[in-house]
Amino acid sequence: MSPRFLRAFANAFVVAYAVHAGIGVLHVTSKIGVGAAQTPIALGLVRIGLGGIVLLLALAAVPLLGTTRRLAPSVFVPLAASSIWIEFGALPLPFMAAPLDVARLVVAGQVGLAVAAFVRIRDLQGGRGWLFREDWFPAARFSIGYLAVYGLASTTAILAAAVVIGVSTVLTSIEWVTNDFVRFDARGIALSERSYELPVDPLAHEADPTKRRRIRLVGMMHIGEGDAYRALFRDLDDAGPLSIVLMEGVSDDEGLLEQELSYRALAEFLGVDEQRSIEEYVSPEASDGEAPPAGATFVQADLDLEDFDPATVEWLEEVGRLYSGEAGWAQLFAIYRDLRRNPGKSATIAHDIIERRNRNLVAWIRASRINYREIVVPWGALHLPGIESEIVAMGFEPRTIDWVPLISWSTLAGALLGQDRAVREEAE
Repeated sequence: MSPRFLRAFANAFVVAYAVHAGIGVLHVTSKIGVGAAQTPIALGLVRIGLGGIVLLLALAAVPLLGTTRRLAPSVFVPLAASSIWIEFGALPLPFMAAPLDVARLVVAGQVGLAVAAFVRIRDLQGGRGWLFREDWFPAARFSIGYLAVYGLASTTAILAAAVVIGVSTVLTSIEWVTNDFVRFDARGIALSERSYELPVDPLAHEADPTKRRRIRLVGMMHIGEGDAYRALFRDLDDAGPLSIVLMEGVSDDEGLLEQELSYRALAEFLGVDEQRSIEEYVSPEASDGEAPPAGATFVQADLDLEDFDPATVEWLEEVGRLYSGEAGWAQLFAIYRDLRRNPGKSATIAHDIIERRNRNLVAWIRASRINYREIVVPWGALHLPGIESEIVAMGFEPRTIDWVPLISWSTLAGALLGQDRAVREEAE
């Protein structure tokens, strides 16, 4: 490959990247100054067009880097990697911050990399020039050994980056969709418990001398470590008769499901426990159907399957077979394809599973405010962002946020590596 071509390509890539970063600064600055609605359209179009050119140069740089060592990896690997990452959505940043904040972070990173590229080029050439000189690229010497090493290294890096970005995007999107009622940190998966208070509730019973009301939203998942569940409800043992626990759990009085919806198989595979009835964590000695000795009132504040659309019941039947282990990956993909091809069915299921149950729960909360000073809502984390919005609209103000570890990474790693659970618990 001719030195003249390599020099032209290298300098064109660096300059295009730097100009794109500069236009990004103008674009973000204009949004800050005059508002997103008035941002110059032409500036945005130029930025998009130049971004496409930079992406093409980045994609071309990936194989070219394997042809010669003179196309310095320290300059072009950061530029190419960041260009591809940015143009394909900069995941998972959109799930972590507001669009304008994401734009600021991306532009700041681009500017930093562009400056670093110019400084590195000057350093490589002994302080001569900010772009590559023609004598930097002697006659290209193709090396099978270098290409093989580069191919192995780049393939490994791309696969590793894809896994990291994919996993982080999934985890971040879960945090985003649950409004951080589920959090992933260095130790594992944690659930949020948040309290809200209303100093004087107009719905409170007239005989109540304080009329103060407190609501606790407790994020839940169907699987976790038993000690974590007990920690979530550690203070309900001493709860008085003015506390009510509105429990989650769709009933099936008419026996519409042939396959019980159980998470036991999944929990065993991951080395954790299936969530049991909350009364059992509060009072372990309470047997099924027996009221716990604690003073709090426990109420099943959920719907029955008979309240759902038949399509939702059918979908739950299919999901039940998946969780029980009776169905495999083929059935999972079949369910996914069916929902993609039938958006109306997907909307119906989402409406039943989330919206209708949330409305029913909000009605229970309103009714409970009359006679109970503390309302505890231990529901799935997907439900709680909507419930949180509803109680804030009622006038309740946020007070405290606590985090309770649910599943540790070490527990999951041990299960996936086949380590016996008893051995892990003894080691811990």
